[in-house]
Amino acid sequence: MKKTRTEEVDRISELPEPILHHILSFLPFKQVALTCVLSKKWEETWKRYPVFKIDESILCEDERYREIRMKLLNYLEQTLQNRRCKDFTSMEKFSIDTKLFDDQELASFVDRCICYAIGSNVKMMKLEFLLKRWHELEFGLRRDSWYDLPPIVLCAKSVEV
Repeated sequence: MKKTRTEEVDRISELPEPILHHILSFLPFKQVALTCVLSKKWEETWKRYPVFKIDESILCEDERYREIRMKLLNYLEQTLQNRRCKDFTSMEKFSIDTKLFDDQELASFVDRCICYAIGSNVKMMKLEFLLKRWHELEFGLRRDSWYDLPPIVLCAKSVEV
């Protein structure tokens, strides 16, 4: 009996990009972002993915991982910036869910990402921040931190929701 050699074929990567995006829609965003390392095709698919979500699972605050966190934030920001500069289709959804507290570096990153998303003609934008750190004092509660939303959000014409 003669054995035949079967070639390995990646049929999923050959699917049209809208179908790949639909498949990715079933994954958590962090896993979607990780698909960029699979191949050049998946990297391009990730860069054009119409949903962008930044949350606490990505923004680890542990100081031991600060360097890794900064590399990840730079990568995410670069991806958003490139998306805006290239002729990609509009971004469908952009979401940030994080604690800002007194982290000026993170607040600046969030500002830039919001501006890049608006530059990508985002249609749905969800911004959810835990902005206030409350301290109990003798006379009650006091707020000690604020976040100022970039003014561009108020005049963004593409944002529908």
